[in-house]
Amino acid sequence: MLAAFSADNLLPYLITGLTVGGIYSLSALGLVVVHRATGVVNFAQGAIGAIAALIYSQEFALKHRPLLLGLIVSIAVSVVLSFFYGFVMAPRLAHRDAVVKAIGSLGFALFILGFCGWRWTARVMGLKLPTDNTKVRIVGVNVTLTRIIVIALAVAVTVGLTLYLNKTRMGLNMRSLAIDRELSSMVGINVLKAETVAWLFAGLLAE
Repeated sequence: MLAAFSADNLLPYLITGLTVGGIYSLSALGLVVVHRATGVVNFAQGAIGAIAALIYSQEFALKHRPLLLGLIVSIAVSVVLSFFYGFVMAPRLAHRDAVVKAIGSLGFALFILGFCGWRWTARVMGLKLPTDNTKVRIVGVNVTLTRIIVIALAVAVTVGLTLYLNKTRMGLNMRSLAIDRELSSMVGINVLKAETVAWLFAGLLAE
C-alpha cells in the first residue's frame, strides 16, 4: 500500500484541494477583514454569498437573462446587504460583548436565509458558470477555468488586502480599531468610516 502512494498519486488530490480551497479562502478573507476592523465574527458572510449566488442562478442564468447583468446585480446586492448591516446595525452593537455582536450577525444571516427559502424554496440548487465549460488538464486532473480564476483571485486578494492593511492610512486605521476602538476614536480615527469600509470589503468577498 505504501509503495502505491507516490507523488503521482498525491498531485491530483493536491490540485483538487487547491481549487476548492481557493473558493473558501475568499469568504474567509471577508471574515478576517471584518474581525480585524470591528471585532465581529460575521456569521452573515455565508448567507450574503448565498443570496448573491441564488440571484445570479435563479433570476438570470435559469431565466436566460444577460449573465453579465446578473453578475453585476448579485455583487451589488451582496455589497448593499453587507453595507446595511455594517452601517446601520453593527454600530448599535459596537459597545456590547463579542458574543452579542456575533449573535447579531447570526440573526441577520437567518433573516437572509429565510428570505431565500421563501423566494426560491428550500431545495438543493446548482450554479453553473460559463467558465465551467472550459477545462485545463493539470497533472492528470481536469480543472475548470472557474477554479483557476478563483485560485488567482484568492492569491491576488490576499496580497492586495495585506498591502492595504499594512501600507494605507485606512488599512492602518482598521487595524487600530481591532486593538482598541475607544483609543482609536480619541486619536481622531473616523471609526464608523473605517468599519464601513471593512463591511464593504466583506460584501465584495462574499460574492
